[in-house]
Formats: sequence, C-alpha cells, structure tokens
Amino acid sequence: MNLDEARGYGRIVRNAESQVIAIVEHKDATPAQLEIREVNSSHGGAGGPLREWLLGLGSDNTQREYFLTDVVAGAAKAGTRIEAIRAANALEVAGVNDRSS
Repeated sequence: MNLDEARGYGRIVRNAESQVIAIVEHKDATPAQLEIREVNSSHGGAGGPLREWLLGLGSDNTQREYFLTDVVAGAAKAGTRIEAIRAANALEVAGVNDRSS
C-alpha cells in the first residue's frame, strides 16, 4: 500500500526497472528509503525454493532479529521476480502497527 505517513512500516524497495528487490524495516532504512511511501502490509505468499531462502536469513539489522521479509531480498538475488500488489484502499490492509484499527 502507499501511505503518506509510513512510520513503522517496512519499505518496498525497487530497482531501476521497478522490480521489487527488498523490504527494508523502518528502523533499518536509510534516509532515502524512508522517503519511500510504498510499504509492506505484512500480507504475502511464497513459492519456489522457500526453504532455501529461509535458511539464508540472518539477523544483521538494528533489532538483531530474523525477518521473514528478508526472504524477498534472497529471492530477488536468486533471480526470482517478486510481485507486489498494491491495495486500492490502504484501510483494507492497514492496522497491524496501530492499536486504533
């Protein structure tokens, strides 16, 4: 989804060809990545060698945690095309970071 106020959400990072190459958590994002308004709503699915991508996860981030969203970068590096579907209405998928929803 696209949000004007994206605080707390992971940013969907795309390359020059607009292909998804990573999801970067808010705390780990660079200043340029924090300007990205396309964010991860935490909904997803996977195919392909998911086990291989999961085994490649690491905790090299600010929180020292393992993030399932890092599977996206592993899959992209392996040459898998990642699709990101934008919700027409952000309210339909938002709320995981907000008590009021």
